[in-house]
Amino acid sequence: MQVEGGIAVNGTNVQQWGTIDGTVHDIWKTIDAGNGYYYLVSGVGDGGTYCLDVTGKSTENGANIEIYQYGGSTNQQYYITSNSDGSYTLKTRVSGNKSAVEIKDAGVQSGNNVQQWEINGHSCQNWIFEPVTNPGCQMDTTLTYEFENVNSKMVMDIEGGNMKENTNVQQWSTGHFKSQQWILKEFPGNYYYIRSVSDTSYVLRPSNNTNGGNICIVPYSTSDSAMLFKFSKNPDGSYMIMTRSSREACFVEVVNASVQSGGNVQQWVATNHPCQNWKLNIITEEATLTLNSFKTKIYKDKDCIHTVVFAK
Repeated sequence: MQVEGGIAVNGTNVQQWGTIDGTVHDIWKTIDAGNGYYYLVSGVGDGGTYCLDVTGKSTENGANIEIYQYGGSTNQQYYITSNSDGSYTLKTRVSGNKSAVEIKDAGVQSGNNVQQWEINGHSCQNWIFEPVTNPGCQMDTTLTYEFENVNSKMVMDIEGGNMKENTNVQQWSTGHFKSQQWILKEFPGNYYYIRSVSDTSYVLRPSNNTNGGNICIVPYSTSDSAMLFKFSKNPDGSYMIMTRSSREACFVEVVNASVQSGGNVQQWVATNHPCQNWKLNIITEEATLTLNSFKTKIYKDKDCIHTVVFAK
């Protein structure tokens, strides 16, 4: 199943074609939509915007399958059932699970179209899921970020602001402190070092390559691939952060889905829980706080004038 031409635009057709490893327009991510349904998110573009979509929310036989930006509608949700031969059927929620995603006329040629049709037991409605490496996505290395956990609404924080090797990383209420802010340094293959704004000579690193590996800060080194991370964008705009130390098998999360300040940050295999999802809030110079002195900043928008006092 392939996005025709790899074009990341609403309405681009989906067809079948031969594949080459690593081709992003052949890659799909399954994202939990709740109630047993999944979104199938294409790797094209930023890898998180375009979903497999039944055109026009049609329930009819022959309705075309395309990609369209995430909208959360039933025509982008699929109930995935396993078959006795190890394949899967993708039932369309918009049809009430009565129809499935199939190859038109059971075609076996590259370029044959993908469509919706009532379930009939034909093998053209069966699909094999082949695991591939998540390609990640390109990130903007010119920006400063806070990583806000979707589950807890707290941000990734260096414990006590202590800039020393192996200092623990936790979650804490945002104070716009530099110890809660991060910049990215790119490495080939959509990998990134996550560097602390407090001291860019320190980066994030898991303590090991397995489930439960603690996240801490260590001195930056170009010879340690365990310091590298990939970002995978979700349809809601949040990101999952994969660890190179685990060979992209684990994601950065808050331990036990804690919603308390001080909740620890670790790596764990995918659980589909929002404690593994992070909003990347862009930090501007005016939002940055450090301790010891204060200043007043006056600014205005279209509605009113604001006076803000913050630490400098």
